[in-house]
Amino acid sequence: MRRVELLTTFRWLKVDAPPGIYQIMPTVNLVVGADLMRKYLPKDFERFAGVIEYSHFKNVGHLIVCMRDDESNWPDDLSSEKILYLWMLFIDWTLQDSWLVKDNCFICEIAYCRLSGATFGGWSSNSIKAQASAADGNTQSYVTFDEEDLKVWEQRSLQLRTRLHETGYTIFTPVVSKETSRFARFLSFVQIARCSSHPAMKIAQMCSALESLFSTTTTELTHRLSERVAFFLGGPPHQMESNYQLVKKAYSVRSQITHGAHISKATANFAPELSGEMFKLLRGIAFKVLDGEDAASVVYGSNDFIEEYFRKRLFFK
Repeated sequence: MRRVELLTTFRWLKVDAPPGIYQIMPTVNLVVGADLMRKYLPKDFERFAGVIEYSHFKNVGHLIVCMRDDESNWPDDLSSEKILYLWMLFIDWTLQDSWLVKDNCFICEIAYCRLSGATFGGWSSNSIKAQASAADGNTQSYVTFDEEDLKVWEQRSLQLRTRLHETGYTIFTPVVSKETSRFARFLSFVQIARCSSHPAMKIAQMCSALESLFSTTTTELTHRLSERVAFFLGGPPHQMESNYQLVKKAYSVRSQITHGAHISKATANFAPELSGEMFKLLRGIAFKVLDGEDAASVVYGSNDFIEEYFRKRLFFK
């Protein structure tokens, strides 16, 4: 009988949750608890992965697996290499969506597929080379997810991937094409920001993410974007003014970066904190788009619609 076993771990993730199996997205399940984890380690895993990898997977505190109920998802004519490649797309999406819960630098260093009961069975391994760094640029920082965090991860990821699917997003659509929505481009720039190594570079990409959602002209760009972000997120006047000033400060950093200048020592000192605040702001925008149809209609609207929306917000408060 044909059997597919897929497993990996996320480096720098600590899990503080009761033993159990937590689905993050279809085919991506997080296993917690030593007894459960042993059930998902293939018997010959140590022989093929090696003592070092076996020890890591045995003691890391969690496993990421594809449940056996999902084996039918993989066509019978696929080799272990192709099955693993497809699974890694789901793994990559899971990692990309993790910023919606907490700032982190998780990475999938290596994943395995064991295919048995097929004429082209055997073991395969693969990895995701691109790594996100935390807002301050740190790439070696543990972040703890508790049970509630895992639930939010699943809910937000499902929400996000459903929205992208409903608006025509596919992995084959170039992010710069006309067919790609503003929101999909926004998320692409967020991911580029997460993978940038320096906080100032992250800030520059986050400004591009904001432009993807709200820009309709290059005139008075800093003021317009800062104002539109403040209006879009709303809240009491002091919070709107704070968001306005935050985006303006981010654009001052971006201006230095995009024009090829070095950043001052003062900018380098406050960039990590500013980067963290900007990620919180972008997370708030993403939630507003995902949770409200009115907010979503703005970022999916035409340039004229966006212009009219913010003009009314300005004059008809």
